[in-house]
Amino acid sequence: MVELRKLAVDYPRGSGRSADRVRVPAVAGADAVFNSGGISAIVGPSGCGKTSLVHAVAGLLVPSSGEALIDDRKVAGVRAKTAVIFQDYGLLPWRTVEGNAELPLALAGLGRAERRSRVGPLLEELGLAAFRDFYPAKLSGGMKQRVAIARALAAEPDLLLMDEPFSSLDALTREAAQEFLLEVRRSRPLTILVVTHSIEEAAYLAETVFVMSGRNPGTIRERFDVPENAAAARFAPGSRRDDFRATPRYLKLCAAIRSSLRGAGPTEDGATS
Repeated sequence: MVELRKLAVDYPRGSGRSADRVRVPAVAGADAVFNSGGISAIVGPSGCGKTSLVHAVAGLLVPSSGEALIDDRKVAGVRAKTAVIFQDYGLLPWRTVEGNAELPLALAGLGRAERRSRVGPLLEELGLAAFRDFYPAKLSGGMKQRVAIARALAAEPDLLLMDEPFSSLDALTREAAQEFLLEVRRSRPLTILVVTHSIEEAAYLAETVFVMSGRNPGTIRERFDVPENAAAARFAPGSRRDDFRATPRYLKLCAAIRSSLRGAGPTEDGATS
């Protein structure tokens, strides 16, 4: 379980000596509980502090006050069992698909044979085996996203943080990527936290949707539970469900989230996403 308790994050404004005196708040007083073993989504306008919040959970930022906890332990730095997929995927252009997927294992000191034995099945599962010797420049956006997921899963995490993972994909590729993520979720005991601008994406993927305010600083404004997605998460891997997006309940949920976002207020200049 991931929990936020009055979490606040701020940044220095400008450079030089004044940076220590003038700080800009990005997130303030955020409270939330993200249940274990499911997909939660954080949705909000640009500049509301979504990325700052996720970086604090990942241990990449030190909160200015409050705390983030994972399994009742305070996050005090980067955690081995937490994997992060960034918006630009963060693939190294000089490493092949296989080399990128192996990276966390190489950094952990595993030998070449062991790395290949662990990554090989992942590449097969994710449809990347035929592309193992390709470099990122030769891959489509959807394929890059799969490589980033392979790299994250290679470390065998229990928590996967995804910051706008599908934002650069076209509509059809994005839908395929969403289905792929749901399949990954059904096949592993993973807790997944997805940051997105898209109301429709959050409503389709997540068992719990958290809305952030658009003011500076941002905070968690409202929570929506989606029991239909929680039920679908229990389907066997490889199975298909009726398209939730075609139901009145989905449309009503999207309208409620949109209404919450409109009530959150506009983003002010200088906010941090």
